[in-house]
Amino acid sequence: MADEFLIRPGRSSDAPGLARIQVANFQSDYANLLPQGFLEIFSVEDQEQDWNEILQTPSDEAVLVAEKITGQVAGYAIGRRSPWPAGGFEVELQSLHVKPGERGRGIGRSLISAVAARYLEAGQKGLYLWVLAENPARRLYERLGGELLGRKEWENNAYFETRIFEIAYGWQDLKGLMTATGRGRQNERRTIQSP
Repeated sequence: MADEFLIRPGRSSDAPGLARIQVANFQSDYANLLPQGFLEIFSVEDQEQDWNEILQTPSDEAVLVAEKITGQVAGYAIGRRSPWPAGGFEVELQSLHVKPGERGRGIGRSLISAVAARYLEAGQKGLYLWVLAENPARRLYERLGGELLGRKEWENNAYFETRIFEIAYGWQDLKGLMTATGRGRQNERRTIQSP
């Protein structure tokens, strides 16, 4: 059975753990997807400073953290209000990362569900995200019923002389997305704490 974990709002004491997860994921998951010169920019120290600023600055972003019962941070998600130009998708899932050793335990799904719940309570209806076209994580979004919304060039293509693309997936119904993630199943042992 999967370890129990709590989904809760991020706090400043999470900055070191979030920085380690972010850098580890970028350096492992994106090693064959993004230029090495871009990946070398990321250091735990620099990202920890960024996380301190994010977590200490008031904003309408939802920074949600998955914390294991042992107290270790296992993943995070960031949501923000950012309407999709075509309409109907009012919230962007800006970032989702799960610690490499913690994947396959439902943490990513629970984080997505918690972001959807947070914005559903605030009156929003739809959510979208961008993912690298070659990122295997996109299969999760397809399994959750994400609608293919668009494709664009990666913003750093010109600088790094690359041809990398991102694609967008969206869900017009946050309740439907929460159902697709499996939130609320009777055998669900995870705990969701309201942000």
